[in-house]
Amino acid sequence: MLKSSMLVWLRNCVLGLALCVGAMPLMGCGMLGAISNPKVATALGEDASMYVVLRRARTAEKIADSVDAAMSKAPGEGDEGWMKSLSEPTDALKAEMQAASKRHHYAAAHAPIRVLPSEGWAKVLSDAVQKGTGKTLFLMIGGSLVDQYSAVSDLKKQIGDLKGKIEDNKIEIKKDGESDADKDRLSKENDDLSTQVDKLEEKVDPMMDKLIDAARDSASKAQLGGDGTKVVAVVARLRQAIDDAKTSNGSALVGYPRAIPGLQNTLKTTVVSFVVEYVEETTGKQLDTSKISPDVTLDGMTPKITINGLGPDDLGKLSIGDLTSAVLDKTKKFVSDAFSLPAQVGRVGEMLTLEGKVLNAIQDGLKTEGLTPPSLKDIEPIQVTPAGAAKGGGKR
Repeated sequence: MLKSSMLVWLRNCVLGLALCVGAMPLMGCGMLGAISNPKVATALGEDASMYVVLRRARTAEKIADSVDAAMSKAPGEGDEGWMKSLSEPTDALKAEMQAASKRHHYAAAHAPIRVLPSEGWAKVLSDAVQKGTGKTLFLMIGGSLVDQYSAVSDLKKQIGDLKGKIEDNKIEIKKDGESDADKDRLSKENDDLSTQVDKLEEKVDPMMDKLIDAARDSASKAQLGGDGTKVVAVVARLRQAIDDAKTSNGSALVGYPRAIPGLQNTLKTTVVSFVVEYVEETTGKQLDTSKISPDVTLDGMTPKITINGLGPDDLGKLSIGDLTSAVLDKTKKFVSDAFSLPAQVGRVGEMLTLEGKVLNAIQDGLKTEGLTPPSLKDIEPIQVTPAGAAKGGGKR
């Protein structure tokens, strides 16, 4: 008999197929690849706001950038080596996730919502790489990986950008009021973009194969000495971060069809989150969100905002005009990002896949030298249940 969790996963796969072929045709069937991961499929049953959907995509992107830096770019200055910081990050990850769970966009949810491990990795991994001293992973294991990886990465980014443009055009084609002439133009442009993608993929595939072979070979010959145990542990952690980023990126994709139609309805709570964040960042004050009463309208893709309910005791020296201007800028970007999210998810997915394959090859090479990766426990999401409006969480 199938376990209940498997039945839920199968149900979500069926729902995902329905969304793929019916409710959101502009996204194609890329969603099916995402929901083949049970951790991602769970997002189909969540009533995630567009703010949460976008946050999941952004944390995935931040993780991809941090892994890229850890592997191939010099870490910043700091008191401790970045590898030491990542050797056992579980407590720090859970602390960041717990702090995020108290933020308005989670705590004031109208239905149960998960705080994914990507919330923790985006902060912990980024801090470790930016503030920690020490060599990059590629420098630790040697070889010519930096140049090879850079060449492949550049092409993968180009492919991601082209695929993103294709998705953007699909969205434009589906918009109400788009003329037949514009639809034809965008469709022809997508044909040309797809041809460019095919050519780049033909070019990058053999380069990718060589990079993987070089990563495995370099790791198998690396003279790590006493650092071997530390390196193999960090490679395992970076792979875990990549897996959690993929879950977050996929969850953003499958949550998008449900979130985008209600964008106008969720803008008010989104603006409240922006107000809380900006006031905390600027003044250090933690606002009681029950006092914030914004008026928000959306004219096409242009938001209009009035913030009510806050006085001098809440704002300190911060003027309501400056606050409104800053929040309006954030909201404009939010709306723009909301409509282009499928493209962003695709671009980030390209980088996560590349990074994951390279790390897998390095881990395989280390195994041949007797450096067995540690067995890591999954970082479980935090489940947040509706409890009314929450007060601002700790400063991030």
